[in-house]
Amino acid sequence: MIPQLLPDQVTMLATPDDRGVALAEAVERLARRLGLAFESCPPMAQWELTRRVAGASEIVVVDLSSDHAPSPLFNCLTPLILLHPNVLVISRTPLPLNLVPQRSGGAPAYPGSLTDDEMLAWLEDALADAGQAELPPRLPPAFFNDVATADMAPLHQLYEHLAARPAVEGHRIFVSYRGVHHPEALALRQHLRQGDAETDVRVLTPGALSLDNELLSDGRRWQIAGLLEDELRPVAELHVLATDDYRDSWFTVCTEASWAKRCGGPCRPRCSKEWMSSGRSASGTSTTTGLTSATPSTAARSGTTSASTNDGRTRSNHRR
Repeated sequence: MIPQLLPDQVTMLATPDDRGVALAEAVERLARRLGLAFESCPPMAQWELTRRVAGASEIVVVDLSSDHAPSPLFNCLTPLILLHPNVLVISRTPLPLNLVPQRSGGAPAYPGSLTDDEMLAWLEDALADAGQAELPPRLPPAFFNDVATADMAPLHQLYEHLAARPAVEGHRIFVSYRGVHHPEALALRQHLRQGDAETDVRVLTPGALSLDNELLSDGRRWQIAGLLEDELRPVAELHVLATDDYRDSWFTVCTEASWAKRCGGPCRPRCSKEWMSSGRSASGTSTTTGLTSATPSTAARSGTTSASTNDGRTRSNHRR
């Protein structure tokens, strides 16, 4: 692999309908205003898209809006492409749960939607960031000469390099809680946003990753654990609504274990007294919950025992 060059072109894969064409024209005007060359392309083979992303200095914008039917552009994507910081995914409609781009924010959380103006505003910030971010190495042009005989080792090395990088993100907070305490979690989100409306505080709605009464096989639990890791990848801080029943769920214990993995080793979240003393539920009554929080950097310095130790075994097959 060789050093990456600064991006000098925006390549857009646009949804092939009237709204997609209009959005591509707006993205072209934005790119040229920022001094970048622009090319709009139809859906392409995964290998060609990999060449543009990992072998050339291009920023690739992918419009996955699925207004009436699934976008045909889904077939162009691979895990490596989605992990690359030069790939900017935008969509008017929510993305599938198992599709998590390296740069989030260009698509709405379920069940919301984004307007073209909202996507363009996010894209302008993302294009500016992409021109300044430290980029991963790129694959040499000779790698793409012959797919049938290419040595896949450099591709695997690039994937491992990308997977180990933190997601490109603003300051994002994830709130972990038992589903029965959803009103308190929403109140905590509001508390964390005080004084900074730009802070992205993620509170999963109960049932977002599985149904409340779903009978979960071992394989299904592993699938949900993978989706949870995707949720945590772009997170800067984990906050735990530390109710007495917090560790009575396999899902919350899995959150702690996934966060320890995200931190690169054992971590015990710090305790924040402010919420314990001033926390209010959504109905306005005092709560008895506490808040613990940690970031990857503080966890790496703590040297304490793991927060992922399973000292709260699952008492129910499905309750979270």
